[in-house]
Amino acid sequence: MVLNRLVPRPSVDPRRPATAEPRTTELRRGSPGFLGGASARGDVSAYTDAAASRVFRKLRGDIVIGTLPGGSRLIELPIAREAGVSRHAVRTAIRRLVSERLVDESSAQGWRVTSFTRSDAADLAEVQSLLDRVAARQAAHRRTSRDLAGFRRQIAAAERALQRGDDLDLIRIGGRFRAEVYASTGNGPLLALHDLLFSRSLRLLAFADDAEIDPARALADFDAAFAARDADAAELAARRFDAELRTARRVWALRRLDESNGGFGRELGDPAAAPGAEPHAVDRIAAALRAQILSGARAPGEPLPTRALAKIHGAGRADVRGALGELAKEGLVAPGSGQRSARVRDIPGAELSGFLELGLLLDRLAVRFAAERPAPEALAGLETRVQEAERLARPGDADSAELDRAALAVRAQLHDMSGNRVLRELARTIEPRLRVLSARSPGTIASLGEHRLVLEAIASRDSGLLERRRARADGAPASLDRPPVR
Repeated sequence: MVLNRLVPRPSVDPRRPATAEPRTTELRRGSPGFLGGASARGDVSAYTDAAASRVFRKLRGDIVIGTLPGGSRLIELPIAREAGVSRHAVRTAIRRLVSERLVDESSAQGWRVTSFTRSDAADLAEVQSLLDRVAARQAAHRRTSRDLAGFRRQIAAAERALQRGDDLDLIRIGGRFRAEVYASTGNGPLLALHDLLFSRSLRLLAFADDAEIDPARALADFDAAFAARDADAAELAARRFDAELRTARRVWALRRLDESNGGFGRELGDPAAAPGAEPHAVDRIAAALRAQILSGARAPGEPLPTRALAKIHGAGRADVRGALGELAKEGLVAPGSGQRSARVRDIPGAELSGFLELGLLLDRLAVRFAAERPAPEALAGLETRVQEAERLARPGDADSAELDRAALAVRAQLHDMSGNRVLRELARTIEPRLRVLSARSPGTIASLGEHRLVLEAIASRDSGLLERRRARADGAPASLDRPPVR
C-alpha cells in the first residue's frame, strides 16, 4: 500500500475566476463503496472562495496521507506564500479543517494537525460501520427507479475503469456511488452525520491495502440488493465491505499512526479541551450563544452579526465565525451569505423527529459498547443518574422539563461510558436538537428512557439484553440496525 497516492490533488490555476467549490469526493483506488464519499444532498459548503477551497483541499490531502502528521504546526504566512493566496484565504481553509476535526487550535500552540492514533481509527471505524449499514438498509427500502438507474450507471462506469486500470476515474465513480446511496435514503440527519465524518473517513482509508478489496464484487452485491429492495442483503453487502476494509488496514500501517503523531494534540473526535484548560474563544462563544438559543433568549430568525458578537464577547471576528460554524453543524444557526448575517434557525419538527430516531440508534450502540467495557466508577455514576430520573418520575413529583433533563444526563453518562470518542462527539452534536425538541414537547426524551433496563444491561455485561426485551415487547426481530420508521 502506497500512502502518497491516496488523494488526487486538483490542479487549480489561481488566475482563474473564483467559483464555488464543487462537492467533489476524494477517495483512493479500491474503495468505491462505503467510506469517504461526500453526500449529494448534505450541507452545502459555506466556503465558496476558490483560493480558500484550493488551500483546504491541499492541506486536507497532506493530512490524510500523512505528509502533515499529527502535531504538525500550520502557520498562515508560509502556507499563503507557497500557495500564492492571501492569509485570509489560508485562515478560512484552516478554520474549515478545525470544523472537520482535522486541526486543533489553542491560544498557546496555534493551529496543529490533530493526532490520529490506532484507538482513534478503531473508534471511527466502529461508528462509521453502523452508519453505513443503516444507509444501505434505508437505501434499499426507499430508492426510486431513478436512484437505481443512477447506481447502475456508476457500476457500469466502475467496471470500465477497472478494465482500463484507471485509478483516478475509479476514485471519482466510487465517491459518486456512495454519495448516491446516502442521498437515496432521504434521511437528512443521517446525511448530516455522514458529512461530519467525511474528512476523517478519508484519513482512515489511508491505511487500507488495495489488494484486500474487491470493488467489482462489492458493487455487484449492492446492485442486486438495491434492485430487489432487499434491506437485509444491502446490510450484508455493507458488512462484507466493512470486513474487507478491516482486513485491509494492516497492523504495520496502523502502527505508523502512533509513530508519526509525536504525542501532540487532543484525540480525534473529542473536541473538549484538556482538563483544567481555559476554553478557546471559539468554544466559549459557541457555548454562550448555544445557551441563549436553547433558552429562547435568541429567537428563531434573529440575526447574529459577526462584528457585534465579536465586540460583546471580546474576541476576534474569526473566532465568532468559528463559533457560528460549530452551531451551524448542530443545526441551531443558519450560516450567513454575502452581506446577510447568520441567523438563529427555526428547526422544522420533522428534522427534530429524525434526529431523535438517530439519537436512539446511537444510544443503543453506546449501550453495546458500555456493556463490553464497564468501569465500576462509571457504572456507579450511571446508577446515580438513573435513580435521580426515577425519583423525578414518581407520581406527584413529575415535571416534564426536569424529567427530560434527567434523561439527557443519563444519556450523556452512557455515551461517556461507551469509550468511543467519535460516538461521544456525534451524541453531543445531536443533543442541542434534542433539547429544542424537549422545549417544544416536554417529556418526549424522558418517555424513551428505559433507564433501569439500560443500567441492568451494562451491569450484567449483556449488550443484547435491551434489544431482546424490546423485541419481545413489540414482536419485531431484535436488531440494533433496524432503520427508523418514517
